[in-house]
Amino acid sequence: MRADNITEKYLVIRETATLPGYRIDTAEKLVELTPGELNTVEFENSPWPYLVIQKQGEDKQPLPGAVFKISALDGKEIGSYTTNEKGRIVLTGIDAQTVLVQEITAPEGYALDGREWEVELQWGMTTTVTLKNLPLKIEVEVEKRGPVEAVAGQEIRYCKCYSKKGPKKGIIIIEKSPTRPPKPLRVVG
Repeated sequence: MRADNITEKYLVIRETATLPGYRIDTAEKLVELTPGELNTVEFENSPWPYLVIQKQGEDKQPLPGAVFKISALDGKEIGSYTTNEKGRIVLTGIDAQTVLVQEITAPEGYALDGREWEVELQWGMTTTVTLKNLPLKIEVEVEKRGPVEAVAGQEIRYCKCYSKKGPKKGIIIIEKSPTRPPKPLRVVG
């Protein structure tokens, strides 16, 4: 910046704008002007930190729909954010600091991991946090009723329909027992 015809001996200069993605240097600079010389003032603009949260399932598949709360260490909430179709949240514009990252809503069909993670954000750096969710375990009890008793070796077909990849099918085989009738079966999966 060039300024001509200034008669003051001292100036206080403050930065009022910078490039997108950079933090303004808020320090005011006192400059003593020397006539006939080039007077230089420098402002330091740091790129904002980036925080990337990657949510994955057991097989590293992306999990959309997870909601995370981001808070400062003093407990002040910065905001809540939801993972996109790629299982990601990308944030910038947060000051360099240590933040708390906590999942508050799990993706459909997955167990909530409500632990708080401390994550350090640094100026000009990207910090990536990869967190995994486990699928919900569902217990089903199958009991055959009716005029015909369960027969050892008989197959009962079932379908677990909560999978995002489509129905998962399986077969339960009733256990053989020469001394007692078959008990209701428990399927865990």
